[in-house]
Amino acid sequence: MFIFINYPEEDIVIDNDIRRVIEYALDAHANGKHIVWMSKKFITVYMEKDFYEKTDYYLKILYSLRDTSREIFRIKNELTFYLEINLGEKNSLYITDKHMKIGYEKMLDSAYWQPFDIVVENLTDADLLKLSAQCILIEKEYNRRFSINIASQQGGGSTTLNTFENCLNKRPIVLCILDNDKSHPKDDLGNTASRFKDYPSGPNKYYYLKILKNREIENIIPYKVYEELAIERKIAISDNFSRLHTHGYRQYFDHKNGLKKDHALEKDKKLGELYWDKFTKSTACGEWICRGFGDNIAKTCYDHMNNKTKQKIKELVDTNQDKEWLELGRLFASWGICSSIKIR
Repeated sequence: MFIFINYPEEDIVIDNDIRRVIEYALDAHANGKHIVWMSKKFITVYMEKDFYEKTDYYLKILYSLRDTSREIFRIKNELTFYLEINLGEKNSLYITDKHMKIGYEKMLDSAYWQPFDIVVENLTDADLLKLSAQCILIEKEYNRRFSINIASQQGGGSTTLNTFENCLNKRPIVLCILDNDKSHPKDDLGNTASRFKDYPSGPNKYYYLKILKNREIENIIPYKVYEELAIERKIAISDNFSRLHTHGYRQYFDHKNGLKKDHALEKDKKLGELYWDKFTKSTACGEWICRGFGDNIAKTCYDHMNNKTKQKIKELVDTNQDKEWLELGRLFASWGICSSIKIR
């Protein structure tokens, strides 16, 4: 994550605790766990304290941060979220849509400087979103200096909430990404997301909860990936799947199991909105509106994409149609961005 080390404008007293936090931050940056940014002014003030010998490891990192300060700061504007550590307050917490600002006491624990946890329902979800995040770095030409480092934690159905709460109790700060499992715009959230009723979505106290706008991760994988899999005869794409995509119905379609016509129309009737009915009247449907691709389709898509260069993956993405894929990629990049240049 991008971690901004902030300090009060007045002369700061650097006691042992603050020095410890700074050294944890320097070590995390140097070892590719996070990106740390401090102002050149603060770096100069800190270096003038003469804590280190000329050849010291920490001094070497400080020189590097000072020399790359502008470049590192520039990437903050491309990220969805970042962490700010306030060296002027021991205990504080302030949250906006863009960042979390905390007092330095919590960061006295070295465990907080490891790559932050990301809880997903399936580890393949994390693998796919990491590819999206890496493509964001390529798009902005940051991939040579920065990389993605996260600690993926698998939930899975009813255990996802338990995994999330265990991570939150053990070592915040936690990102959790959930499927909405809806098959209709008026549908309720699925069982997994419904269990998070006590945790508001978005950035909150030491966590960020993101519930997909689409049904599942399979729904946001770029359509061109499915097209290429069909060309390679790894899946079969029906005309109706193409129409689901073209007419904007992929959002609630079950890519794994497919959707039968009578089930879709029953859902319309139950929820009081003719959503699927409009599709069936404009498209020839038999028993099925569209058959699914099986339980392993996300893994099949990941394997296909992972065999490509990141530049080739980027070419599969349509910026107009794949907005949630890009949105989640930026969030994932925000949580996992780190320096790819180790300092020894």
